[in-house]
Amino acid sequence: MELVARIWFERLPILIVRPFNYTGVGQKESFVVPKLVAAFKQRSPELQLGDTTVVREFMDVRDVAQIYAGLLESSAVSDLVNICSGKGYRLSEVIGRLETITGFRPLTKRSETYLRPNDIPTLIGSPEKLHRIVKRFSFRPLEETLEWMIDGSTHRSAAQEAAK
Repeated sequence: MELVARIWFERLPILIVRPFNYTGVGQKESFVVPKLVAAFKQRSPELQLGDTTVVREFMDVRDVAQIYAGLLESSAVSDLVNICSGKGYRLSEVIGRLETITGFRPLTKRSETYLRPNDIPTLIGSPEKLHRIVKRFSFRPLEETLEWMIDGSTHRSAAQEAAK
């Protein structure tokens, strides 16, 4: 699709966007972070997972939405940009942070069902171009996103947003 879109770069104001992994309240449990959050909320005694050493970005959906708004307001066209933080986390780190937040520690078991034979060990992006195009944005700490997901709130009050 990107190749087709590039054909029209000269005639249309196209910006190709490649978002890396993001998460938040309401995301389906078929994605790994919501699956983990649900297991911790339900205090599941056991987690069945694939490779917990893989490194991935896990941005907060609220930050990603802010970046999309910034991209719409920018003058960027006929270009490709990654929406990424450049910061990766091992799944085992995400589990550790959930353990700290909840005070709960389930047994983690490696399951062949969730292993991907051609999985890329580390997948993080460079936000360099993003910082040139969208001048003002930031990424919340992963802990804040996980706490929000554990809490289950779909919104924050203006006072909570101002306090961050």
